[in-house]
Amino acid sequence: MKIKKAIGWIGNLAKETFENVPWWVWTIAVSTITVSTMIWGYALGVTLFALSGVAFGQNMAFTAVSRSRNAGDILYHRKCAWLSNGVWLLCSMFIWSHLFAAFENKSYVMLVPLFIIYIASTTEGSVSMMARLIKSESGKRRVGAAAQDEMKKRIEHLEEAVIRLQVSNPL
Repeated sequence: MKIKKAIGWIGNLAKETFENVPWWVWTIAVSTITVSTMIWGYALGVTLFALSGVAFGQNMAFTAVSRSRNAGDILYHRKCAWLSNGVWLLCSMFIWSHLFAAFENKSYVMLVPLFIIYIASTTEGSVSMMARLIKSESGKRRVGAAAQDEMKKRIEHLEEAVIRLQVSNPL
């Protein structure tokens, strides 16, 4: 049952991703990967393609962990933090290997496609996850849930104090 739920979640995420990412971002990413492959070869094209997916996932996870930090569900935040840090590490490996290759070859212009793909992918990953979470957050996972609970407690305490004052000092 969990596998079906996970597959459904991934399918909905993919659908929403294509809906949330503007056509011009797709155009820039595909053009950058294509031109880079033509100039520097197939290996760089594959690396940039893989980086685009990993970087997209990195910022999806980062957005989820950032929002979960402002919610009231600690277990949810722990899951998001593990995912975010794991994907960050994977993304860093892609970036550092690309940086080292560019510096070894003294081909600093090779960094331009890295920057374009990384910035486009992380930006759109963040926006896509935010759009998804805004629709689905509820209960303790809702952003501001912990603060709202605290505010309710303070209001209740204040109301009780007002009632005590009214009882002790009737007009």
